[in-house]
Amino acid sequence: MSAASQDPSEKTSSLFQFPDADFTIRSSDKILFHVHKTLICLASRVFRDMISLNHLSSSSSSPHPIVDISEKGDLTDAMLRYIYPLPRPVFNSLDPMVLLLEAGDKYDIANIAAAIEDLLLVTPIAESDSVRAYAISKKFQLSRLEPVVECMLLKEPYALLQDEETPDEIGQITADDYRKLDFYRKERVRRAHELFNHNRVKDRAMCECRKKEIVCNIPQLHQIMAEERRVCQSWGLFARICSKELLKCPTLDINAHHLRQRAVDESSCKDSKTVLFDDLKVIIACLSLDIQELPWRFPEAYAEVPDTESFQERELPRMG
Repeated sequence: MSAASQDPSEKTSSLFQFPDADFTIRSSDKILFHVHKTLICLASRVFRDMISLNHLSSSSSSPHPIVDISEKGDLTDAMLRYIYPLPRPVFNSLDPMVLLLEAGDKYDIANIAAAIEDLLLVTPIAESDSVRAYAISKKFQLSRLEPVVECMLLKEPYALLQDEETPDEIGQITADDYRKLDFYRKERVRRAHELFNHNRVKDRAMCECRKKEIVCNIPQLHQIMAEERRVCQSWGLFARICSKELLKCPTLDINAHHLRQRAVDESSCKDSKTVLFDDLKVIIACLSLDIQELPWRFPEAYAEVPDTESFQERELPRMG
């Protein structure tokens, strides 16, 4: 085509100008993409329908049928890179990814969502804006990304409520999503609390502070009470302190010195410091690792909970 016949308002893509092209896509800013009809139709049901319904134009700049789209040239270029075996865009934030996801959804190009989901799973982009990433995973049904981002949110309690800049997609997060995350967070703390009742603690010799508490003249009942209340009173305090702090900071390391010191300060047992800092030192370190290995999500448990149940006052098991 001679330069004289070129419409000055139109430009041809430097990349998508295949010699054997038989179809042209024209962006809203008049960029022409000379592509292959068969390949485009295979990749997009929407483009296939537009062609079959003859929603086409013509131009002095293109010898092929043209379909006009509302997307600009840079977004069209990015979209076509997911159809052709060409280098894909590089992303540093969620903004351009959302635009591309919307275009992929609009034109029914399934591999765009799959590819972007793959990228979000292996880069820190989602973690840098976990609330928006969660909303995006809901909006575009990114089923592999959603549970990963849920774990991110669970490590930042109330992140959904504290986000300073509300993302445009926030409406995708439902009341049930808030309720589910609250359940997961509290269920994990409940299971962490249960670990404090481990036999490694129960099998230890009874602390003097507990012997004084047991007043019973029936030998059999005395034995039962002794077995249930064997460990030092400070251990129960320590368990409660850790559970409350885990609600505030789910990634808390319970092996931290200050947590044991708080239990010692609140305990009436004169041996509490020796018990928590010496006798149970190894057990607490092991317990810390056990808590870190707990899962963050409990979908099966959540599915069994009635819709009317509140998780605001979930009971923690007693420590003797």
